[in-house]
Amino acid sequence: MAIVDGEPCIGTFFFECASEWRMASALQSPLVRYGMGASSAIIIFIVAFTFAEGLMQTILFVIAVTELLIVPQFLKAAAE
Repeated sequence: MAIVDGEPCIGTFFFECASEWRMASALQSPLVRYGMGASSAIIIFIVAFTFAEGLMQTILFVIAVTELLIVPQFLKAAAE
């Protein structure tokens, strides 16, 4: 057990041990952020490849690439 600011700090999931106890967010990990974006992009790619054709398929591919690039940035901002 570590002592931080005169108070006991127990466990590895707590990152602030003053007067307020908070659990660390999973969104602080880049692996989680990019994994969430990649998983949804993969689902969109599969749907586009198997069920759509023509312009709709192209639009879904663009949405999937956008999802892969933008979602991790939003999740990073949400974690801060």
